[in-house]
Amino acid sequence: MQKFSEINKINCVLIPGAQSSGVAAASGNAVYETDTLNMEGYRKCTFIYAIGAAVAATHWNIVPMCGDLSTTGTGAVTPITGYHYRTQGTTDTAYVDDIPGALTAGTSAGVDTTTGYVGGLVIFEIEAPEVKDTGSTCKFVKLYLTGTTAADAPRGSCCIAILSEPRFQQAILDTVIS
Repeated sequence: MQKFSEINKINCVLIPGAQSSGVAAASGNAVYETDTLNMEGYRKCTFIYAIGAAVAATHWNIVPMCGDLSTTGTGAVTPITGYHYRTQGTTDTAYVDDIPGALTAGTSAGVDTTTGYVGGLVIFEIEAPEVKDTGSTCKFVKLYLTGTTAADAPRGSCCIAILSEPRFQQAILDTVIS
């Protein structure tokens, strides 16, 4: 029987650390963005965004994006529509909540992480047809993370991406990060 890591491609796409807002990045006015992943060889991509303890007045908006990006990670990107997400977390800093929220249809506006989700997760589930429907040239995906105000305080976070259901019988690719 194959092991999970033998049939799924697992990537750390945002290095754990304190993300701070107030400074726009070069592309799409995102404060932070994850690594760009090539979905061409896979049917599904799941981003698991882990959130550390929130600081007062912390709001982050997370938007799944796609585009036909070059190997340098540059190019036009578009918000993905039709993805699904669920949240898991609490406003109580004394414990971590392991009860997931309902699976919700996502929009191009993304997901706003209020001061809830302490020690929690936002799980994005993206399927290849959803990416394809966004634009005929979309095959690369990533998350944009923006502070909703310049006063948003830093919070620790990281993101893991899992590419699953390979389109072709093959060994797991060494890299899918562009």
